[in-house]
Parts: sequence; structure tokens; C-alpha cells
Amino acid sequence: MRSKFISIFLILFFAKTVFGLTKVGIGTIYISSKSNLETNYSKIKDYDKPDKTKTDIIPIGELTFTSKYNGAHISSGLGYSEGAKGLFLNYQNSFSNLGKFKVQIAFDPFSKEWKNPYLLNDNREKTDVYNYSLNLELKDIKNTNFLFKYKLRYKDVRKDGIEYSDLKRDTIFKDFILGYSFKTPIRGLILIPEVAFNTSKAKGESNSYYGYGLGFSALLFTRYNKFIIKTNFNQRFFQKTDPVFNKTRKEDLFSLFAVFTFNEPIKIKNTYFTITAGYMIKNTNINFYKESKLVTGLIVGYKF
Repeated sequence: MRSKFISIFLILFFAKTVFGLTKVGIGTIYISSKSNLETNYSKIKDYDKPDKTKTDIIPIGELTFTSKYNGAHISSGLGYSEGAKGLFLNYQNSFSNLGKFKVQIAFDPFSKEWKNPYLLNDNREKTDVYNYSLNLELKDIKNTNFLFKYKLRYKDVRKDGIEYSDLKRDTIFKDFILGYSFKTPIRGLILIPEVAFNTSKAKGESNSYYGYGLGFSALLFTRYNKFIIKTNFNQRFFQKTDPVFNKTRKEDLFSLFAVFTFNEPIKIKNTYFTITAGYMIKNTNINFYKESKLVTGLIVGYKF
């Protein structure tokens, strides 16, 4: 644990040395969930669907450092950035014969899971989970309204205590997303429908899947404020029989997420409020894996 925070400090110190500090914020997130897998409920009595709602409040913060080089916009820091959390590095540039290109590298060392989530009638122990991600986006492709995203993530469960080899959780996730951006008669309002193809290759084959999805985003930009609403529906088809439940899993996931950013909300120069809210529900043919989650958060910050 100590070496993890030393590494994070050194990375942030390097970012501060190379880039200029542009944003700092602090806040909290409230989570209410029904799940046998979330780490806020340590003991389960059976493998049925979760029947208790558990809540948690987590302090959060963000630091962003920014620089420009030959027309490119480069940012790095700690916090939440375009769907990724943890340490991130973003690069953005425009190419006249191709489109607007964006690449993001992120590392999240703060996640937790159960060493063995299937343990009954006993307190389960937590283990660290490291998430590494690479996100690529190309929009306004060839001067059209089309956009393409490729998301690659590796999940590393540090101490996986599941005894079944077919349930090991180290996983590579891949998402391929194609969208189209509609500008509306309403000034600053953009609508983006998307289609997606998803795959995962897990160390345990019964956790590997392929899937399809539909998404829709509404973005509204005003002089001082920014509003983003996203909704997604995905279906996942797993590749091998689950050895605990003797079934091959199928899942439907629905999510709705909103981010509202208000600049100088109380007329204090350079301040901002970011309010987030999200809801996710997962239905599956195996009751144990059913989940629902409600998340709300607030960050108060200052831009330099």
C-alpha cells in the first residue's frame, strides 16, 4: 500500500513539473447498491439474488495539469476524466485530412473486490484490483459527423481466491463503438446515437463474453455550464458454463448517467461545481449476479 501511494505521488510530481496546474477539486460520492459482488456487504448466506441495499460515502478529489504543444492539447492528473478514473494522461489533436483524434491512458489502483465472492456464511476478505485502460476516439471523420471509439482495459485482481480456474477474473476487455453526431436547432445541443460490439477474454473462460450495445448521449454547452446525459443498453453472452451454478450466463445491462458542470455558480471567479448522478441495473439468468446501483456525487473546485 505504501509503495502504491509513493508511486502516485511521484507521477503527480512529474506531471506538475512538466505541465501547469489548471484545475483542483474535492468532493464526495454516495453509492447505494444491491449486489453480492460489491465490497460493502461482507457476508452472504446463500447464492440467491441480493436482498439488502447497502450504502457508502466515499471522498473524492481531482487534479488536472494541462499543456499545449504544436497545436495538441495534453492533460494529465488524478481523478475522473471522460469515463476513466485514477491517474490519466490525455492527448488531443486535429488532423485536416482525418478528423479530431483523442487518446487516453489511465491507471486505477483504487478498486477493490472480494478474494472469493462465493464464500458463504463467513466474512469475505477484500483484495486490490488494478485497472489499466487505453481509450482511442476519432470524431468528425473525413469531415463527416461519424465518430469511432476503441476502448481497451485490463483488469488485474491482485489476489484471486476463487478455487475454480474457470472463474478466475484477470480479464482483457475490448469495446468497439460507432456513433453519429447530430447538431440540433437548439444552440449548443448535440445528440449522439451509438452502436457497440464488446468482447472480454478472462483467465477463467466462464467469465469471457461477447456482446452488443446501443447508446445515446445528449450534450448541451452554454457559456458557463455543461450538461451531459448518457444512456446505454448492452447484452452479454458468456462463453462457458459457470462451475458454481451449472449455467452459461446471459446478462442485460441498462445504465443512465448524467454530469452537470456549473462554472462560477455563486459568482466567485474561476470556481465550479460538478454534479454527477447515475443508475445501473443488471439482469441475468443467474440470480447471484443480479445487481442495481445508484450513484450521486458532488465536486467543488477551482480553475487556474
